[in-house]
Amino acid sequence: MSPPRPPSLPSEDELRNRIGDLLLAAAPPDWQRIDLKALMASTVRDVSLTVVTADGGSPPVAPTPELSEDLARLRQATADPEQGAWFSLRFTVDPPRTFQVSYNYLHEPQWVPPVEPAVFVADLLAFPRAARHVPRWLADRLAQATRGDAPDPAA
Repeated sequence: MSPPRPPSLPSEDELRNRIGDLLLAAAPPDWQRIDLKALMASTVRDVSLTVVTADGGSPPVAPTPELSEDLARLRQATADPEQGAWFSLRFTVDPPRTFQVSYNYLHEPQWVPPVEPAVFVADLLAFPRAARHVPRWLADRLAQATRGDAPDPAA
C-alpha cells in the first residue's frame, strides 16, 4: 500500500493535466506532436522537449522551470514504496489533446554527462524501493558511491 500523499501534492491525474496544459501553451499553433523526455534522480533533472509542426519542422521550444517543477511533483506523486520513483519519463501529446505517459522505474537513464553515484544514494533515501526492485545498474552505482568512485563516462 502506498503511503498517503502529502495534502499539498496534487494527484497524478491533476499533474498530468497541468503538464499537458504547459506543453500545449508552449507549442506553436500548428503543432502535430509534442514529445517530452525527462530524466530525474534526487536533485538532478534533465528535461528535453521536441515539437513537430504540420510542415515537419521542429522549432526550438525550451522547457520552462514550472514544467520541471511539475515533473518533479509528478515523480513524487507516482513514487511507490515497492518500486521507488521513476528515473525517466516520456510524455507525448497528439492532437487535439491526447496524452500518453510512460514511466521508467528500472532502466538506467542515459545522462550526458553521467551523474555522480552519490546522486542515486540520495534518490534512494528520498524514494526507497524494495530490494527486488533495485536493478543491477542501480546496485552498481550505489556500490560506486560507497567506494567513492567517480561515474564511468562509458557506462
